Amino acid sequence: MTALDNYDPLPDVKFVYSGFKEANVVDRDANGNEKTLFDCIGNNQLHCAALDPRVSPDNRRIAFAVLYGKAVTEGRWTIHGVLPIPVLNGVHTGQIFVFDTVTGKLSGWPRVEGVIDMHPEWINNDELVFVSTRSKVFPVRMFGKSPSYGGHHALQRWRGHADGSNAINIGPHDDVALHPLVLSDGNILTATWRVDENLHAGVTPENQYWMSLTDQFGGNETSLLGAHGTLFRQGGVTNSLVALHFYGELSNGDIATSNYYRGRHLGLGMPIAFPRLPHGVEGTGGGFLPAIYSLLPWAQEEDNPTHRDRHGRFMGKGGYPVGLPNGQVLLTKGTGYCYEGLTPDKANAEYLGGSGCDTGIYVLKSVPSAHPDDLVRVVDQPDRHEFSADVRLPYQAVYGRPMPAVQKRIDQGDCSLGIVNVHLTKLHGGGPACTKKGACIEAGYSIANLDRLAIYRAEPNRERQRSLRNFPREGQDMTLLGYVRPEADGSVNVHIPCDMPYKLRGVSRDGVEFIRDQVKHSNRPGEHRQCLGCHAGHTMDDYKPDVPGLFARTIAGSKKAVDLNAD
Repeated sequence: MTALDNYDPLPDVKFVYSGFKEANVVDRDANGNEKTLFDCIGNNQLHCAALDPRVSPDNRRIAFAVLYGKAVTEGRWTIHGVLPIPVLNGVHTGQIFVFDTVTGKLSGWPRVEGVIDMHPEWINNDELVFVSTRSKVFPVRMFGKSPSYGGHHALQRWRGHADGSNAINIGPHDDVALHPLVLSDGNILTATWRVDENLHAGVTPENQYWMSLTDQFGGNETSLLGAHGTLFRQGGVTNSLVALHFYGELSNGDIATSNYYRGRHLGLGMPIAFPRLPHGVEGTGGGFLPAIYSLLPWAQEEDNPTHRDRHGRFMGKGGYPVGLPNGQVLLTKGTGYCYEGLTPDKANAEYLGGSGCDTGIYVLKSVPSAHPDDLVRVVDQPDRHEFSADVRLPYQAVYGRPMPAVQKRIDQGDCSLGIVNVHLTKLHGGGPACTKKGACIEAGYSIANLDRLAIYRAEPNRERQRSLRNFPREGQDMTLLGYVRPEADGSVNVHIPCDMPYKLRGVSRDGVEFIRDQVKHSNRPGEHRQCLGCHAGHTMDDYKPDVPGLFARTIAGSKKAVDLNAD
């Protein structure tokens, strides 16, 4: 076997904390000169991986994370047995660093053993959003599935100053949040793990990541692209939506992501993009899919080898899309077979015609690509993997503004939930499907049966899942806080405790909870969360652009928020 690079693990939705190779962060200038900002590979005193460099809007500072492990294991288990590939294991601590490109100074945040800080991203030139296990709660428990992510604490969204001070939790309901991206309008897009309410049933849990959008303080959360649809078509070819991770914004405002099957492709698959829809809308027409298009139509996202071109060459896969000026895209390309299913007897140069899978950094100058030869190579050396690059340009050069839009922090006052009409719904009658999905109505009921809403606090999991025992389908213990009855027009305005994970239940007159929230929510201090109805307004067919105005004209909207009742 000569193509061991085909089986190299890089970070992805399966290898979040460890299980991947050691890595360095490198700053490369336009002439190809490289400066190593943090050396893990050449330092035998450290077992670590330096990952995810992100450039500040003024192009002056670079933030990245270093994950520290207990050991480097010399063999990696694959479906073909243990292969001689060293991987970082037992990661216990993650530390964020900031490098000043003008002074050359490297500053590290305080390193707290047992706490993992990672995936930094610039909100402005002085503040970062990042993910962290600081809360020390465990992710949702999964019925009938193996304990999630090896027992690590939940990665939740935090915000803080570039020196690590004044950190606040802006995602207290998160189970696992990955690689937040600050969009040009100031909102934050994050890959959030959605396996609550048995949403993992029938799928591989690590593939259940949605695009979640919040403001800069974690409020007003909505979904840009969920797991409602599994297929999209382009050029007569049907493609799957699998794990949606590694996000980018193109210079025209379109959202890009890596669409791939976890753990077997070095985090690569078919990079896709789609235009932003109005806030709260996930899909066009009657469906929950936007106008998705592929950046690299010749790539593929599923558990299969890459396609061959007419000359018999493997065309490869892609990922990690980042916007460049004039609609161009910076991305990672994997050249070769790029799928762990490559059998050892074929893992040789004669069959492959080259490497098994070698990743490098390329530029896509025109969307979509017709062939891998369209891509312009930035750096792709055969003795290493280059991946997860960011562009070393001022933000102004790409997005026409000096930094993402600045949003005003409320951070005071009570929290509340406002609903225009609980009887407006995109939910459907379920039957057996309601044991697997929360976004439906239990068989025998309709939305007309809704008598009141129950508000539950989702209690934090203080102990990790250790078995496959029969957990409640919520995945954590639930505490009933109380009920609220809609007004005559179906409107609701009710106080919700701030910074507390919660769920809603629709309750009938006979006391049956026949509508169940899919996922947890939480409100930031002072936030008045508003929605149209029960999962309503998420397609262009039923989108209402003036929800705040609609709510203000309801009975509940004309009154102060009420407290929860005991019955």
